[in-house]
Amino acid sequence: MKKLTAFILGCLFLISALTACAGDNKTDDTTAPAAITTQAPDETTSNLDSKGYLKDSLPEISFGDTEFSILYWSDREHEEFVATEQTGEAINDAIYARNASVETRAGVKLNFVGEPGNASNVAGFTNKVKAIIDGGQRDLDMIGTYSLSAGNLAVKGYLSDLRSMEYLDWEKPWWPDSLIEDATIKGKLFFASGDISANVIYMMYVTFFNRDMVTDRSLPDPYALVQSNEWTIDKMFEMCEGIYEDSDGSGSPSLGDTYGQYAYTLHLDIFACGSGMKVIDPSGDELVISDDWKSEKMGQLAEKVAQFFHSNDRAYLMTENNRVHQWFSAQKSLFWNDRCRNSATFKENEVPFGVIPNPKYDTDQEKFYTLLGNPISIYGIPCDIKDAKMSAYVLECYASESYRNISPALYEVNLKYRYTDDAISAEMYDIIRSSVVFDLGRIFATALNTPYSRFQESVRDSKAWSTILRANEKSTWKRGLDEINAAFSD
Repeated sequence: MKKLTAFILGCLFLISALTACAGDNKTDDTTAPAAITTQAPDETTSNLDSKGYLKDSLPEISFGDTEFSILYWSDREHEEFVATEQTGEAINDAIYARNASVETRAGVKLNFVGEPGNASNVAGFTNKVKAIIDGGQRDLDMIGTYSLSAGNLAVKGYLSDLRSMEYLDWEKPWWPDSLIEDATIKGKLFFASGDISANVIYMMYVTFFNRDMVTDRSLPDPYALVQSNEWTIDKMFEMCEGIYEDSDGSGSPSLGDTYGQYAYTLHLDIFACGSGMKVIDPSGDELVISDDWKSEKMGQLAEKVAQFFHSNDRAYLMTENNRVHQWFSAQKSLFWNDRCRNSATFKENEVPFGVIPNPKYDTDQEKFYTLLGNPISIYGIPCDIKDAKMSAYVLECYASESYRNISPALYEVNLKYRYTDDAISAEMYDIIRSSVVFDLGRIFATALNTPYSRFQESVRDSKAWSTILRANEKSTWKRGLDEINAAFSD
């Protein structure tokens, strides 16, 4: 009921925001939409802050100005941890306000300790945590790190079970059900994310489309396709027919020509996730490879996507990360799938873009699914903390204050209004955000030898999915799952 109430209030907030946006499409307006003022039952209004956002249920406690050390990945792609002063920039000031509020409410002094921890530094970050724990210093109170680093720390046994701790309220909207339910194995939960990480919003995968190309070529309105449940992979591929132009005059399809879609191998994952394919099934007593990941449907999906990128001139697949989104910015691609953070770049380059969810597998699919890029932050508490109550209290407070400070500044102001110029794109972002998927197959990718990379391999090399399964299911994936399940056992 708490999350339902929060959802209803969010809808009221959205209606108010979209009404205001429809009347004024100025793209340089960085003022947040007005908060809701609608009266609600006492049990709701009594737990809202002055801006209409849900508050947490933490008691008033002070830990006596204790230094609270947070180890974070210093090579994160977007800042979400440290802001030393207010600068007038919306996100920086939201981070500053979040940190100040946590310090005031908890009576602690936040001490941020940076350590490289991205995809190239997972082992180094893990070793840093190991060294601190093995050293018996017990001076690390919380960890915020790259998603794969968090999965690795959990498998290695360096994180505490959050389910056993006081103050953490998993019913609150800043802890998404899609992660908390899937990541709780045998009653244990070693990490969490959601509004606590600004990068969760930055890293939502979306489908960008060129509005001028849609209009000039009399193509179906992508917004209408989403609203009528017709936005599917087949429809996307169909719309790419006849777009090709030999822009460089080479006489044959090549990099730099105009296509229905440019794509980068790394971003092919949107087709698997968008079709509802999860690597891991967490519903049983132990984690297993899901039936979907091993299904005939998965094989058909891989074959369909491979044929699209290899059998005609509808699309161009890039395998090198060389300014891969530049071709959409140059308006040589009808579609481009990438993290929503690219809205800012496209806006700056005056690209006439729109934003919609990634396509469904077919019209029978009940909902859209939003893939998250790996560079999100996931938070945990080390296994040797000196004060479990303090760490849990600060973690809940930190997430709660991020929900009320950082998410509104980033999502409402920057993504929905500053980086889009029409009300319906803002509506699309709400669909996208409500459909975010946290797949444990990505979080535990290190132990599992990156299962999504095998889907990329199948498409890139036109390799049958059945061949991929035979090579991985009973060897690499099984060994990884055995290690992960052992970490969650008593």
